[in-house]
Amino acid sequence: MKKINLLFAACIFLCVLTGCGRNVPANADILDTTPTPAPAESIAVTETVPPEEEEFSVESNYTITRKTRENPVPMGTDDTWTIFIYICGTDLETKDGLASFNLQLLMNGPEAQNVRYIVQTGGTAQWGNVDDQLLEYFELEEIATRNLIDSQKLQRWEVTDTMTLLDEQELAPMSDPGTLGDFLTWGVENYPAEKMGVILWDHGGGSIRGMFADELYEGQGMPLLELEDAFDRTYDSMTDKFEFVAFDACLMGSVEVANVLAPYARYMYASEEVEPGFGWGDYSLFTYAIDADPEMNGGDLGILLCNEFFEFYREIDMEKNVTLSVIDLEKIDNVLYALNNMAIEISDGSVSPTYFAEVSRGVARTQHYAYQHMVDLSDLAKKLADLAPDSYEDVQQAVEEAVVYQVSGKSRAFTNGLSVFYPTNEVTLFSLTEYGLTSAAPDYTHYISDFLFKKSKHTRLNRQFVQITQEPYATDDGIYEMSFDPSTYDYIQRFGFQLHYDIGEGQCIILGFDDDVEFDADTGVVKDNFEGKWAAIDGLPLLLWLQESNPEYNLYHSPILLNGEETYLVIQWIWNEAEPDNGHYEILSTWSGADPNTGLASRETGNLMAGDRISPRYVILQTENVVSEELIEDTSDFIDDDGNYIYSDIDNYIIFNENTMLEQTLLWPGEYYYQFVIVDVFGGLQTYAPITFTIDEEGIPVLKTAA
Repeated sequence: MKKINLLFAACIFLCVLTGCGRNVPANADILDTTPTPAPAESIAVTETVPPEEEEFSVESNYTITRKTRENPVPMGTDDTWTIFIYICGTDLETKDGLASFNLQLLMNGPEAQNVRYIVQTGGTAQWGNVDDQLLEYFELEEIATRNLIDSQKLQRWEVTDTMTLLDEQELAPMSDPGTLGDFLTWGVENYPAEKMGVILWDHGGGSIRGMFADELYEGQGMPLLELEDAFDRTYDSMTDKFEFVAFDACLMGSVEVANVLAPYARYMYASEEVEPGFGWGDYSLFTYAIDADPEMNGGDLGILLCNEFFEFYREIDMEKNVTLSVIDLEKIDNVLYALNNMAIEISDGSVSPTYFAEVSRGVARTQHYAYQHMVDLSDLAKKLADLAPDSYEDVQQAVEEAVVYQVSGKSRAFTNGLSVFYPTNEVTLFSLTEYGLTSAAPDYTHYISDFLFKKSKHTRLNRQFVQITQEPYATDDGIYEMSFDPSTYDYIQRFGFQLHYDIGEGQCIILGFDDDVEFDADTGVVKDNFEGKWAAIDGLPLLLWLQESNPEYNLYHSPILLNGEETYLVIQWIWNEAEPDNGHYEILSTWSGADPNTGLASRETGNLMAGDRISPRYVILQTENVVSEELIEDTSDFIDDDGNYIYSDIDNYIIFNENTMLEQTLLWPGEYYYQFVIVDVFGGLQTYAPITFTIDEEGIPVLKTAA
């Protein structure tokens, strides 16, 4: 693999992956559950320094109006805290007992002096199903929830060193705003404190999908409009704001989520990326922190949470993918004003096809999360700096001031603490409607709407806007080339290629997509940069879907069977020009993908362990479809009705051990097809007739011809 200077990078195919089970590494030490600060050199952090001069303010063409209290009054005596934990257990609890795990560590913590924990449970079919290996690893002798919580009731508890039942209700969806609103209203009326926090525990889906997936009600969720409604139902029962609202869930660290919570809380704790199933780990960190300094505010508490969260995963070698942020909600309006101004600027410029193409390429280079339609807001502004020179700095400064603190692993190197919705993949008009109901940046919403309608028109017309002047061919020196009309470069977002392996009997397998392609925008010449190597684990080639690429690393997802279970490897290619291939691969984790029913990230992630059986999975399709010069029309043999790839298993496997290698290696002997791919500015694909080449027994490409 050679490092090349591309104008864009991101994934072509959306493989939504997530994580929660199999979290215990093979050779890790038992964790000390007493909170300790994470090593500074291990964490990417952002901490806001208060401005010395006048307060930062963004001028805007509109005004955000919110509910406010002129004279907020604390609801309890000084130095008292109540934390309300709302647990919709779903499959996370039924399958792995992960809510019970968090609660048990809380109960095993010190006796609380200044904080009470009031918990509501529901949304799952079975409580307390914690794996014995997990119990042994964390030295847990028992799980209190196992024979205590009734899955057919909504129950309310006080948690100390045990769980005391306070109240119970008839079963109802935990994803109903009335259920959440009723719990919070009941809680603040019966257990008020000077400072009160709310933790929402379950799956999260970000700005479009919202929160929760109640297992007992067909995975019913709560979009942001309903989340706002739930807190609004409690507003009149309070004389103050919540000190914090926090999400022990995936993908909720967005400006849209912060917008709906701004009237109801001072701080928000949330992750831009998928959270592993362990969530925040040891909840007793709140007891240690608050009892040590009950006067602290929600921002200080959030900083401690971020450090403990990162340290928890660093100890079990799972910190590379994680993110967590503390957001000052009083400063979110400036973020929205700055975002709106940037939307106006790029909307004005996007009338020009050249400008619109540059925006598309900039977005493709931006740090993405899970669904690909959540991007880091500050990084987006940075990537659009040349296109929005009057507004991008305001966006970055507004985010910097709103983000009190954030931590992120090395595979999330361009994370800054707040994400924003940007539809880089297929998003329905219904989703756009949901978005518009909770967006407080009207010109940004208008820009997104205009973009989606342009994309829908493009898709409906099914036109290939990029004109080819020279069909793909093999040169005399063995280089695969094609040419496009440079005047149509304005329709191109990125170039790439797909690699296929012929398995005989008229079939081949897709080995994946990558962007290692050279091109000249002025002449329109595109050349392959392929050297007959591919990623292989102990000699078995993997199917690689490129998720993102940047000057520091590429990130890939690879489907496998892990001990017979369908999952993915999350793989990072780290650029290093001092190495023979200009870099090397690392396996970051396993991730189990999106829930087939709800579409939500499943949170099931973990490390590979000695003795694991790994079988690479591939997409098998008819060879005649590969050699076609046009886009494949009949995809039913490898894409299902929901648009997901149908993966097939080939009887090859390795047993993982300490010597297992994932490396760039020469391909199997056999016949291969190399196929250029152009992604247009709307995300549409153009593919072309591949070349055929053969790898001999020594692993050398010996032939390149047009297919």
